[in-house]
Amino acid sequence: MIYRGRKGDYRLSANPLASGGEGAVYAIENCTPSVAKIYHPQKLQNSGEMLERKLQTMVQEVPVQPIVDGFLKVAWPQDVLYDKTTGQFVGFVMPKLDSSLKIYQIEQDENHRLKLFPHYTWKYAVQYAYNLSWVVWYLHLNGVIIGDMNMNNIVVDKQGHITLIDCDSFDITNRRTGERFKCEVGMEELLAPEIQGCMMVANADFTPAADDFSLAIHIFRLLMMNADPFCAALVGKSVDSSTALNTNLNIINGESPFFRQLPNKKVPPWAPPVSILPPEIVDAFKNTFTYRQRTIRTAMKFRTTAEEWNKLLLKYAQADPNPNLSRCRNNHVYSAHLTTCPFCK
Repeated sequence: MIYRGRKGDYRLSANPLASGGEGAVYAIENCTPSVAKIYHPQKLQNSGEMLERKLQTMVQEVPVQPIVDGFLKVAWPQDVLYDKTTGQFVGFVMPKLDSSLKIYQIEQDENHRLKLFPHYTWKYAVQYAYNLSWVVWYLHLNGVIIGDMNMNNIVVDKQGHITLIDCDSFDITNRRTGERFKCEVGMEELLAPEIQGCMMVANADFTPAADDFSLAIHIFRLLMMNADPFCAALVGKSVDSSTALNTNLNIINGESPFFRQLPNKKVPPWAPPVSILPPEIVDAFKNTFTYRQRTIRTAMKFRTTAEEWNKLLLKYAQADPNPNLSRCRNNHVYSAHLTTCPFCK
């Protein structure tokens, strides 16, 4: 398959590297540092014209430097692709990643995580959280809203670096024409309550504050050994929220058992207590997760921002020896505000 772009022709591999609901990703034979995403016909039929304008805007107006300090932070589109015969828009070119690990593989249970990272400690969790907050802050500074902070869209490597992919779903505005290309997708368990409250995510108005909410969920999962702030166990039951309760309803109602006393829900027995976290980190989570359904709009302005998260996490993410972290005889790393290792328990 050969497609045309502004920078020349691209010869794609016969078989895709991966395939999803919107399209498939192919290797580019004459451009090894990049890959191509080709949309499925149904996607092009429904929103092809808008996607073409959006990707043209992203290629022509690059508000961010995708590579910072030598590491790819954002897989920003590099070229727009067209069928050589018909001239029809079909997809785009983007950077090829060195890693295929997704953040959910780091957020998962300890046994699974240690298979990937035999020497994994809580310090790694802090490093991932710090780097993710930096990328979100960086995009916000440059007028970009992420919207869909789906765990499948966050790629990590074993050095703690973060790369955001599927940037064609970002919420961006053409600076020349003023046309806004809204994010129209999202994973319910990661969406802010004001987005959850819309009849359809496609009609929602994503904001930096909505990104900050999704970011806080990821940071909580990283620092709390995969516990979700809105997961809960039913009182008197042993089944946790993954099967017993609808997590997105808990988000809409502001029902986090970690930060609010609930009559029929409690923290799952396998989850660590929030006391393992430094008090300033706990307060940052409270600023984001302490609200009621009727106070969502007011509470939005108190959410911990990506910038604030980055500055809070910096002292815990700094290189060793780090006075803010302790290490026990079993090589667990934990916050120095604790007198004993919480992970040995």
